[in-house]
Amino acid sequence: MNAWSSTLLATLLATGPALTAAAPPAQESGADDREALSITVYQRDLALVREQRRLELPEDGARVQFTGLPGALDPGSLHLRSETPLRASGLDWTTGELDIDRLLTARRGHTLTLVHDASGRRITGRLLHSDDRRVLLETDHGAETVPLNDAWRIRFGSLPAHLQPLPALTLDLTPDEGGEQPVELAYLTGGLSWSARHTATLDETGEALRLESLAAIDNRSGGDWPQARLQLLAGDTHGDDRPVQPMALRSQAAEAAAPEREALAGYHLYTLPDPLTLRDGETRLATLAASRTVPVERQWVSRGQAGRQLAERQPQGVTGRLVFDNGDPTSGTPMPAGPVQVYGPDLHGELQYLGEQRIGHTPAGQTVRLDIGRSFDVTAERTPVSWRRLDERGGFEAEWHLRVDNAGEQAVTVQLEEELNGDWQILEESEAHERVSARLARWALEVPAEGRTELRYRVEVRR
Repeated sequence: MNAWSSTLLATLLATGPALTAAAPPAQESGADDREALSITVYQRDLALVREQRRLELPEDGARVQFTGLPGALDPGSLHLRSETPLRASGLDWTTGELDIDRLLTARRGHTLTLVHDASGRRITGRLLHSDDRRVLLETDHGAETVPLNDAWRIRFGSLPAHLQPLPALTLDLTPDEGGEQPVELAYLTGGLSWSARHTATLDETGEALRLESLAAIDNRSGGDWPQARLQLLAGDTHGDDRPVQPMALRSQAAEAAAPEREALAGYHLYTLPDPLTLRDGETRLATLAASRTVPVERQWVSRGQAGRQLAERQPQGVTGRLVFDNGDPTSGTPMPAGPVQVYGPDLHGELQYLGEQRIGHTPAGQTVRLDIGRSFDVTAERTPVSWRRLDERGGFEAEWHLRVDNAGEQAVTVQLEEELNGDWQILEESEAHERVSARLARWALEVPAEGRTELRYRVEVRR
């Protein structure tokens, strides 16, 4: 295909003449006239649609009405592309939101007829006013009100040109050369979005995790998108920015099992291998990445806040955590933001649901930590020993006694993590700690099966 010329149609909204009822009939191009349909779906109720239609345009131009469009279309984002130079003017866009109130508003100042179903009586007059209960007509007998209820039918006659039952875009198109030619419309629309959903399945040993990623594509646009070539953009685009528009319809390898992934302006763009039909109101699932198995470490973590003042001892939850590296930084598989559901086999090999955690956008090579639920057998308890305020800015010195019990049949290692906000120093401790960050201290405690391990430490925090 030759290089296409592109025209931004947004300015026509302000400068193009509005179509009126006296305008000549338009040539209609409906959804059945699509020759190609390509959609890039974003993760925030937004999609970039590119659809190609073939039009027969005379040299002196024609008015063309495009139907089969979504009502959430953003007319300010419209682009028109063609193989030969094509001049566009007179853009008219209607969302297709047709109801009785809009029809009555449009008929204000014009003749309206109401018919009484039981008696057949007719009242005809010029519509002066309307609300949700009655209309006010100017008739031969003067001003007259008629109630709006099931007894009366409103006869509107023809529809106003600017109100249509379905979304429609009308343009005056004039080509440099008349004849049949392909034309592509590109526009942004709401009503389409996608999200990533991951599953992580432990093997029988508990030392390996099989990862699978799906894309859930939601269509709430009010229309169907048959056999669309789909691309999914992973990343957080800004609400006021326009995404990059791919300027050509590309083909894809139909035999590929997983989408093709590429980097695009700091995002990840997934191209599904086969066309997909998105019906209104449905959610379709598509494979986002090939399944893979990674080594996994199981941890038990209990996090507390050493800065809290407690009068008496309190239980402290212990969470089961799975930790794995998301592949090699150069050859690994990025994981778009979304929930990760974790499953594991029971003694009979049946899969059981173990928990879920939502992750953010995770590049390849990063460590993933999944906190999947609170432990039943491993518990912790925190007891305050002493507390002393050091200064008016919130500094303090505190001593804590923490006890970890394991009712299970296997020994476990529990990581006790303490949040310390400020310039802190451990003064005394029964077990050595690790300074994980400026705000986090960690102790790794070995807890025997059906046993108990205790930690006692004293900390000074300056703010």
